[in-house]
Amino acid sequence: MPRIDPIRVEMLSTEMPIHQLSKRGAEEIRVLRRGREGGQADLYWKVEPNVAVGRPGQLAYHLDTWVIRRRLYELPRPIPRLIRIGDLRGIARELRHGGDTNAVKAAFAQNAAAFVRAKLTYRSRTGGTDTFEGHFTRYNVFFRGQTLPGGRRAETVYLSLNDPYYGLLNDSTWRPLDFEYMRSLPPAAQRFYELVSPRMFAAIKNGYPTARFRYSDFCPLAVQKRHGTRRRMQIQMAAVHRPHLASSYLAEVAYRQASSPDGLLDWIIHYVPGSRARAEFHTFNGRRIRTTWKLTRQCPPPASAATVSTVHPVAGPVSATVSPPSVRSLAIRFAERRYGARVADVTNRQLQRAQAILDACGGDNDLATAAVDLAAKEGRDDRSGFPKHLGGVLEGGYVERVRAARQEELRRQEAAMRRRHDEARRRRYEAWCRRRAKQRVRALSPQAWRRILDERLPAFVQKFRYFFKLRDWSGERIRA
Repeated sequence: MPRIDPIRVEMLSTEMPIHQLSKRGAEEIRVLRRGREGGQADLYWKVEPNVAVGRPGQLAYHLDTWVIRRRLYELPRPIPRLIRIGDLRGIARELRHGGDTNAVKAAFAQNAAAFVRAKLTYRSRTGGTDTFEGHFTRYNVFFRGQTLPGGRRAETVYLSLNDPYYGLLNDSTWRPLDFEYMRSLPPAAQRFYELVSPRMFAAIKNGYPTARFRYSDFCPLAVQKRHGTRRRMQIQMAAVHRPHLASSYLAEVAYRQASSPDGLLDWIIHYVPGSRARAEFHTFNGRRIRTTWKLTRQCPPPASAATVSTVHPVAGPVSATVSPPSVRSLAIRFAERRYGARVADVTNRQLQRAQAILDACGGDNDLATAAVDLAAKEGRDDRSGFPKHLGGVLEGGYVERVRAARQEELRRQEAAMRRRHDEARRRRYEAWCRRRAKQRVRALSPQAWRRILDERLPAFVQKFRYFFKLRDWSGERIRA
């Protein structure tokens, strides 16, 4: 089972964008949805950054999602207006930003200065529907030594929530996310996770085969440029999907072209929930799937990664004599490598755990073996001894780690192959340029050759002037 660290986030501010996640882009953060037949706007959201402090970027986004959301989650409801965030150096470490507290202070300022114009409808905590329309900044920030509301001095960083953002936080619904998984993702993939998670939960809850997201809806919410061709769209979305496919949050992705009210090309993207998405759903809903199976030669256990990734199967009538060879070898391999002793046989419980690992790997015995080896090595090296038994391979997320490492190694190999290919092409091009230059020089007449020499001599002398000063060469020798 993947390690899941639940955190509940306020749904409205999670869906509406604030930050510019592209390092090179400067997309306008504006979401507009009209009613039927192009009527009045049902939803309007526009963020206007303060030019004096800059656009809220990736660091400001991580500050909001990794630090401030965590503090809000830990507070009782209703949330107080004044919130203690912590020491700047500690916050920088939480953001994995080293000791650069100046950059963290700039990110605080960018978040606090972003001005929002909004008109929207949202679901309240009581289950009803409320509307909101207004212009606001979300909060004020107070650093150490500054005067807090009420007159006392701040001994660390504080936030003071502004109206009406304060009211929205306390009144709107909250939903769960996996905090550790969110922190493991690059910014664009993390934003996708925030947006697609409610749809994924709805699909699993209602038994739908896929969750759907319209490309034209995703781009403004993720602050991504909307492309008009399928090729460019798929290249853009592939980078967003890749970490989720590698972690098994997504099992499959499919595209279907659809019409759009603005006349541009649009696509509906279908997502098949993966084992990690299903594990999150069952964890957040407080239920665990318990499955009983019997290992027989005629009827092997079901290879459902979604089931075994959320819980170990209950004990059943299992016989070591009929267990698949790869399952028994996995159990023996962990025991031998973890404790360094030869093992003659294994228990039924160990066989069940080994089968769960193999199912989580989709039947890939090499992947399962690598996960078992990694878990056994870390168990030996860890002072606390985790994992001590085979079940820790799934509990510690070793399958996902090995799968991600394989994907990263494949990416590095592909990148190295591309570099070798580009280098070979560059060498061939340079060789062609040299041959072409020699041919053109040989074809020059003496007059043309002397004219080119006279034109290029001053630039040549200027470029190598320090070399010529050391040599103390005459003009004629330089010309030669």
